[in-house]
Amino acid sequence: MIKALRKGDVITITKIDRLARSMSDFFKLTEEIKETGTGLVSLDGAIDTADSSPCKELLWLLLASIVEFEVS
Repeated sequence: MIKALRKGDVITITKIDRLARSMSDFFKLTEEIKETGTGLVSLDGAIDTADSSPCKELLWLLLASIVEFEVS
């Protein structure tokens, strides 16, 4: 899916746990998404790359940690 993205596209997910199962996967995917100039939005409001404030960045890290914990 990442290869098909073009600048300005937006990926919409229902929840963050649908995106990645581990912190490393989460960081890899979000970096690839940022590099392509595309957006990422979760319907539960946890992620919206249009709002990249330090507080949102911290929230992303916390949510990704919780997802990894739940999986293991």
